[in-house]
Amino acid sequence: MTLTYNDFYYTNLIVAKDNSSAIMFDYNLLGKNYACSDIRNVLYSLSPKARKAFLLEYGDFSQKEAIIDDVISVVVTLYLALQRENFPSWAKPVLNSVKTDFICKVQRMLTECKC
Repeated sequence: MTLTYNDFYYTNLIVAKDNSSAIMFDYNLLGKNYACSDIRNVLYSLSPKARKAFLLEYGDFSQKEAIIDDVISVVVTLYLALQRENFPSWAKPVLNSVKTDFICKVQRMLTECKC
């Protein structure tokens, strides 16, 4: 567990003109979570080149945590989506993943992340 941003979106990021540094703002969902949840949120909105650069700079992280996040993020996303009056478009790809590969993700988690 660590302090995480929880709702990363690139418009909440200010980058120095010389690309030497960056700072996040809009901390309304700042809280305690697993690092992989923030990594997933960041990677979602980046181009392939930017993803590669981000991961290179970020460094190592727990692969077990990433496998668990792959399952938990589906559950949390659908829970949040179902709280709304109308099912949001941003949750439709996750709903489709339940129909296609969610069982495989759960099986992977159970196989590779034994406590």
